Amino acid sequence: MSSKAKTKQTPRRPAKKVKAAPKTRPKPRARSASSRMRVVPGIRVADLEELRIRLEEAESTLAAIRSGEVDALVVHGPQG
Repeated sequence: MSSKAKTKQTPRRPAKKVKAAPKTRPKPRARSASSRMRVVPGIRVADLEELRIRLEEAESTLAAIRSGEVDALVVHGPQG
């Protein structure tokens, strides 16, 4: 018999391939205004466009805050 002890080796499992997350979000495809709009009774197209503009401004402001482009916020309240 040999003096070397045999050790039992467990078989290795192959490493799982994990797909890396994208570094940036893909930009939404541009669509025409007519393809985005649904007909909603009682709401004017001009009102919808104004709300869309306000939403874009709010999203832009939030993006600037999240990315560190904003140094301070000024908030108006009842005391000034």
